[in-house]
Amino acid sequence: MSEGEAPKPDAGEDLARDANAFMRGLIGGEVDAAAGATGARVLPPAGAASDGDRPKAPRIEVPGRGNRVLADFAKEMGQALKSKPLFRRENVIVTVEADTGDVKIMSPERFLTWVADYIVIFESVTAGTAQKRVDFEVARTMMLTTAKGCLASDAFGSQIRQLTRVNLVRMPVLRASGVPELLPLGYDVESQIFTIDSGIRIDEKMSLEKAKAIWDDYDSEFGYVDERSKSVSLTMAQALFGMGLQPVEGARMGFMVLANVQGIGKSLVAQKAITPSHGLAENTARAKEEELRKILDSVVLQGSPYLFFDNLKGHFENALVEGFMTTPVWRARVLGTQHFLKGKVCTILIITGNNLTVSPDLQRRMLQCNLFQEEFETQEKRHKRDLNPSFLCRAEVRSELLSALWAMIRHWYESGRPPAGTREKPFRIPGFADWSDIFGGIVQAAGYVNPLTRPKDEEIASPITLHQRRLVEILGQTLTAEKQAQDYTFQELIDCCYEADLFAWKLDGAPKRSGDAGNEVEHFILKSACASIMGLMFTKEMGLRIFTMPDGRRLRFRKSGEGRSKRYTVELVPASTNTIKQAVKTL
Repeated sequence: MSEGEAPKPDAGEDLARDANAFMRGLIGGEVDAAAGATGARVLPPAGAASDGDRPKAPRIEVPGRGNRVLADFAKEMGQALKSKPLFRRENVIVTVEADTGDVKIMSPERFLTWVADYIVIFESVTAGTAQKRVDFEVARTMMLTTAKGCLASDAFGSQIRQLTRVNLVRMPVLRASGVPELLPLGYDVESQIFTIDSGIRIDEKMSLEKAKAIWDDYDSEFGYVDERSKSVSLTMAQALFGMGLQPVEGARMGFMVLANVQGIGKSLVAQKAITPSHGLAENTARAKEEELRKILDSVVLQGSPYLFFDNLKGHFENALVEGFMTTPVWRARVLGTQHFLKGKVCTILIITGNNLTVSPDLQRRMLQCNLFQEEFETQEKRHKRDLNPSFLCRAEVRSELLSALWAMIRHWYESGRPPAGTREKPFRIPGFADWSDIFGGIVQAAGYVNPLTRPKDEEIASPITLHQRRLVEILGQTLTAEKQAQDYTFQELIDCCYEADLFAWKLDGAPKRSGDAGNEVEHFILKSACASIMGLMFTKEMGLRIFTMPDGRRLRFRKSGEGRSKRYTVELVPASTNTIKQAVKTL
């Protein structure tokens, strides 16, 4: 405004002026007393030239007057808001933060003012004199009880668009026609995915050759132990980018990135996969059961694409996380309420660690990427780039990596969508067949080794199966053609584990010497809780199983007897005897 220029009236002043002029024309100056006595703001006629900043905003009357009921109000509100930035996560009404993509629950208190950007809420009022009375509309804020009832109403919620996920960049989906397609910005009706505009652009015509050159150049910064681990790194990025290539409830493999020493880039490998599609990687701290449950509930409510546990130590196993990875629907409690949401799980688990071990259930649900550095001093490793999270977040870096990923997906589709392995004999991970065909197929079709193959025994992060096989191998060393079976007591098994350094993370106890002087014997005595766990492992996990030894022999481990007479037997298995039914007959 220039100096001396009179200030312009705002929209509210225009509205008040026009409303008062309208009412004076109907019943004269008495309108000022009639409306002003209650502090009401009188609305001009619908469609008037000046209606604040919202000349075309729909008007909806609050319930409570005459035969105006909440159900009608909720239905009209749903009709007016069904194309607005309001969504439904299952049965919870939410909005999407435009800058971050975060899903925010719509509370009744927030709803009171949020609707003002899209709807004029009014109440019909009668005013005037005994000789001349007139109905007019007064702007109102709905009651809190009305807001609660509206948000909880099926008449309202059924009209609000369902939200499956929020994408921060344009990501691919597999249309009903079978064609992969990058989603448009905004809400996509078929996929029920909302894509915000983060300014990241994807080159939709990049060649496969250029895509591989870009990806390989970034990957050259990392010391993968072999080509399989390099393929797993690419598969992780493709799985995070191409989440829409399979149904929301489809089972998804997780990923773990392991290193032999600290500081060689295990976290960066995970961040390189996460950041292009989902921005700066968010780490989740290792938590106790109750807090972890809240985290998983929040992940489902948000529709989070990944759960990232970075730099874990020691051994990691958790039944809650293991179940979360394979269940299609999760019953989540809405934070701060007693309400529960049944949401579809579309989250990928990613963990990193140095020499980390995990449970067998996690091992079979995750692809493992291994890094190895020969140099003793980490700082001796030199990089072409100053790789760090901020660098990976640069728009040009994200754009380049996403363009490369999309080029590989296009090539896979144009090649006839081949699975991993061969068309005649697809290579599939049990329980993850569709996922294996898509993401194993994309990576192998691009010219990389099959990422679904298992790592070498010495690299496997779940040593339990390896230790079980090693235990049977040690116990079976005395077996020959003449002596085809050998019995052991529980304590003999524990002593063998202790001496061979097997299951060290499980054994909770201490060595104890017993016997006469000069003839002492040392046993490893377990605490009672640990003894029960080991007993269950010997009986449930190892019982009646056949283990193939490095020399080709096949040994069966089984239990016989109960109580003090309980024994564990290791026996040679003839080549023709390999079924459980045959094994049971020998008991």
